[in-house]
Amino acid sequence: NCFKGIATNYVFLLVSGFTLLCQIFLVELGGEFLRTTPLNMYQWLVTIGLGALGLPIGVLMRFIPVSEDPNSFFDNSKMVEATAAAGKAGTYAAVPGDDSSVDTGKVVEMTAQKEGEV
Repeated sequence: NCFKGIATNYVFLLVSGFTLLCQIFLVELGGEFLRTTPLNMYQWLVTIGLGALGLPIGVLMRFIPVSEDPNSFFDNSKMVEATAAAGKAGTYAAVPGDDSSVDTGKVVEMTAQKEGEV
């Protein structure tokens, strides 16, 4: 049971209480600085109800079968290797096989300028 002892866990209660008080404080007293206006009781109840609605929806979503392809997961090993190699060489890294928004000509030019070769 994941809820066993939750009412006696003082760290959980302290963090939850602090979060609740901060939320109320920021909404009620945030004013122009946070661009908030105080809520009336009906608005607070609707807000709490909508937030609580997410809990059973989250539980129900766990029952939806999803096929996962491990090959589609993000692999950042090439980025780590390129960053480490660039750090040792003192150059800017362009990730191998990544042609997104890196202008490799500019990277080479900037590296050459840094090394005084231009």
